[in-house]
Amino acid sequence: MVGSVFKDALDHEIRVVIQGLPESNASTLKERISADLAMVQHLLNDILHSGEKVTVRAAFRIEKKDIESSEIVRLRPI
Repeated sequence: MVGSVFKDALDHEIRVVIQGLPESNASTLKERISADLAMVQHLLNDILHSGEKVTVRAAFRIEKKDIESSEIVRLRPI
């Protein structure tokens, strides 16, 4: 029973906010999301110890992108 409870605790989702990751210049939303997922996974892999594994199931930018400006003044958190 204890092992099952421990496994269930490990299966809970954890939400993390990351600031400062550059935004992709890809033309489609699907490509931008894919780039965000790859950057987050790469960042986590750099932080984790050998043998540890984290799977990123979803990633999204918290704020809307300013489409009026061609330059991003402030990076949106992910």
